[in-house]
Amino acid sequence: MLPKRLARMALALAVAMGQDAFASGSVFVVDSANDEVREYDSEQGRQMRSFEPIDTPVDVAYGPDGFLYAGVGDGGAGNDPPCNAQRSDVLLGKLLRLDVDPDIVNPPFYAIPAGNPFVGRGGPDQAWAKGLRNPWRFSFDRLTGDLYVGDVGQGDREEIDFQ
Repeated sequence: MLPKRLARMALALAVAMGQDAFASGSVFVVDSANDEVREYDSEQGRQMRSFEPIDTPVDVAYGPDGFLYAGVGDGGAGNDPPCNAQRSDVLLGKLLRLDVDPDIVNPPFYAIPAGNPFVGRGGPDQAWAKGLRNPWRFSFDRLTGDLYVGDVGQGDREEIDFQ
C-alpha cells in the first residue's frame, strides 16, 4: 500500500515499480506539474532523486530487461515545427531507456544501457525509439516482452507502435 502522500503524487500522470520495489522501497513517478521523473521512497513518500534533464515525460514503466523506460512528448507544438522527435540533440519525442540503479548517486542519476540503439551512432544515447509525437502509454507483453506504444497522432489519426 502506498502512503497517501505518495498515492496523490502517483495520480499526477504515471507510476512504475520494479520487480524489487517492495525490497528496495523505490517507486518512480512522472510529476506532470514539474515535467520530471522522480524516485520516491515507497515507505515514507519522500523524494529520493529527480531525473533530469527529462523534459515533458508522459509515462514510465519497467521493461522485462529491468531498465526504466520513459516516454517523452515532442514539446507540444502542432506538427512539431522544430522536428524534436527526429533530432538527435534533444530528448523530446523519444522513448528513453535508462539504468536507474540506486547506486548511481550523481546527476543525472541514471546510466545509459550499453544496448541502447543510438549509443555511439549520433544519439541521443538515452533513446530507445525516436520519432514519437506523445507516447502517452506503453506496455510490455508479459509473455513475449513485446513493446506496445500508444502515440498521439496529429489531427486525424492516433497510432500504436510495436516492437
